[in-house]
Amino acid sequence: MIFVEVFSPRGALSPQERWQLAERLMTDVSFEDPALPMAMETAIGNAEVIVHEPEAWTVGGRPDERPRFLVRVSVPEEWREDISRYLGARLTRVLRGAPGSSADVTIQVFGVAGQLPVGAR
Repeated sequence: MIFVEVFSPRGALSPQERWQLAERLMTDVSFEDPALPMAMETAIGNAEVIVHEPEAWTVGGRPDERPRFLVRVSVPEEWREDISRYLGARLTRVLRGAPGSSADVTIQVFGVAGQLPVGAR
């Protein structure tokens, strides 16, 4: 399973833009990459996405008004290294096309130990 959380500053995106962003993160990313194993490709296509607006967001103890996105992606640990560059490039491209396209994008990919890849039992 792949779980994607996107954080954007409060008010940066309208409710409709948050829904559109969540949809685009999965539909605008090409998963038919021959370099990806089938299980990984299937998992990306079935990823869960949540878009958050934190109540408070500070940088250095001060509110930060710059447009930015923080993305946390959880994947099975054995995939983390292989999938990080692939997802990073594609998620950044989608986020840069979102409202506030000049936004900073930070992507963190975490490997979850003991998580079974799609189709593995």
